[in-house]
Amino acid sequence: MVVSPGALTLFGNPNEVFLAAAELLLNYADNILRFPNEETYRSIRIANSTFSTKLLPVKGAVECLFEMGFEESNYQHVMVYENLALQQKARNQIPHEKLLASAVAKLGQAKASDPANVAMRPSQAAPWAPPLKTPVGEHSEWRTTIAKLAVSIIGFRDHVWTEVYSVCQRRWLHCDSCENTCDKPLMYEVGWGKKLCYIFAFSKDQVVDVTWRYSCKHPEVLTRRTKVQEDWLRETIGSLSVKRQLDVGPERKKELVNRLLVELVEFISPRKPKPGDLGGRDSGSLVWRMARGEIGVGALTAAPQVAEYVFTPTEMEKDCGLFYLQYWAGRDQYCRVSNGDEVLQGWECGVWRKDSLFRKVEEDWQMVYIARTEGSPSGTISWKFDFAAVGAKVKSVSLTAFSQTFNSGAVAWRVRSGQAVTEFRGDGSTQLFPALSGATGLVVEAELCGGEGVSSWQHAQLFRQSLTEPAKPSFEILVHLDT
Repeated sequence: MVVSPGALTLFGNPNEVFLAAAELLLNYADNILRFPNEETYRSIRIANSTFSTKLLPVKGAVECLFEMGFEESNYQHVMVYENLALQQKARNQIPHEKLLASAVAKLGQAKASDPANVAMRPSQAAPWAPPLKTPVGEHSEWRTTIAKLAVSIIGFRDHVWTEVYSVCQRRWLHCDSCENTCDKPLMYEVGWGKKLCYIFAFSKDQVVDVTWRYSCKHPEVLTRRTKVQEDWLRETIGSLSVKRQLDVGPERKKELVNRLLVELVEFISPRKPKPGDLGGRDSGSLVWRMARGEIGVGALTAAPQVAEYVFTPTEMEKDCGLFYLQYWAGRDQYCRVSNGDEVLQGWECGVWRKDSLFRKVEEDWQMVYIARTEGSPSGTISWKFDFAAVGAKVKSVSLTAFSQTFNSGAVAWRVRSGQAVTEFRGDGSTQLFPALSGATGLVVEAELCGGEGVSSWQHAQLFRQSLTEPAKPSFEILVHLDT
């Protein structure tokens, strides 16, 4: 006699546990055999106390159910999060006090460095919250964290994540614990290169087709949605939600309708990809991710992004023997003071070479800075100044640059002239370089690297500045010319 793997595992339990589980499994099988057309006996609610206490914790019991022909239902699966005992068990594994203390400490550091632009947001301060109703101290917003299971049904079938409802933002946020990522729904399509078809989200109250949140290519997705008619799909999903809400009160129904309306409005306009969406998959070995094509946009090409802009003195600058350039991060513009305050709009427009960098705008914090692209171990930027083209040489040069680092992030500033390389500080102080006197050209460069975790790209920043109150230039070079 061949014994199934599930049964073999079940045999390994203590005798009393085995007998109780086996009796329950036999009852399930007997009911199906005696009443083959009775739907009641062909499904098991995960939230059922008998199942959750006598079968779910027993090794091999659920495997036996699968071997008997039972299939996992997404709705029943999400209901496991409503089990109060399991919620408490999960809470016991979360070091809330340690995490809260760490969040408060980081908030204090942020306030100390930039008190005017710091605001506590639950979705940032509590990355450990989903998918449970979390225990809280004084922050009442965290108490109502709600999760729904988002499952890709057709397209790529091996990845599951959650969506968490943010009360303060009044919207559902994509949260992928495997990738340690929040609110980056385009990462699968844009970053991983997945061809999406259907993505459904299941909660205890609703079933929603959320495909449109995860795609910026709606017309293309529609061409792949050929399994069923869209009208039938909408009606079926609607009827499933109606069934879920049979025991829901009028106030709760009204709340759910309002949430759904906000979602539908969001779905109408496709999102635009942001730098954070471009990264590849982090979980799994590199070879496995490469075989699946999930390592991210441009991850295999490390060629520098060439801008090739060179600053050359104008006739006005040559005549007055002065070259003076500023860059204002908040305005994102260069001001060529020595040439009648000429403005050059956009940080990239004045760059000679750049690699793996982008301009990050934090709308919530009202801050802006240049950082390396997510997933890049390092990033470089340089500005080139050619004085030989007009027959001039450097008489004196001063530089002012501002960079900021966090954790183990690092920024290295250098100025080059021929084979000579001089390092300098990016602390906002003005520094002189007498050794460069007589040079016919300069290259100023910065290299960003280091940092910790998935946010390491943010731990080395150039020109961090407020969007509302740019106090002074983020970068300045003043060269007196010998013509």
